[in-house]
Amino acid sequence: MMAIEEGVHDNLICPPAQEDLAVVYKRDRRRYDRIIARALDPYQVDEDGYSSISELLEQSQALDPTRPKNPRLTNNALARIALDVASGRPPNESWVGNRTKGPYKKLLTDRSLRVTQIEVAKQLTAGKSVATFSDRPLKASDKRGDDSDIEEDGVYTVRPPS
Repeated sequence: MMAIEEGVHDNLICPPAQEDLAVVYKRDRRRYDRIIARALDPYQVDEDGYSSISELLEQSQALDPTRPKNPRLTNNALARIALDVASGRPPNESWVGNRTKGPYKKLLTDRSLRVTQIEVAKQLTAGKSVATFSDRPLKASDKRGDDSDIEEDGVYTVRPPS
């Protein structure tokens, strides 16, 4: 209760502004070292939430090919993951969840990705990159620079919680 009264709730609704790493380096070297260590640790995605990239993908349902395309990974990414998971034992068991139930089973048994998996496998054997990038030009409405939640002076554009 004390944490909520001391402002933690305010940070949940309106988190503090992100700082430039160069500024953090100058002001608080220990905090900078922690940020860099977390970014370089493949087993700890963030200190308060997901413990691994696999857990992040599983819990966010990004591996579910039946979901709409915008809240999940692309078909190429899903096909590549399915090929990797089905190819045998991973170098590290924590990289892949349970293949007999849950999101990995759903991914491995989904037939809608079969054609994409064949195309991805051909690209991999040819030594080509499977990564997909969106090269579509931005719409004029996407180019506006005034869509920030924080004004240039650091003040939030929305009212803080009362």
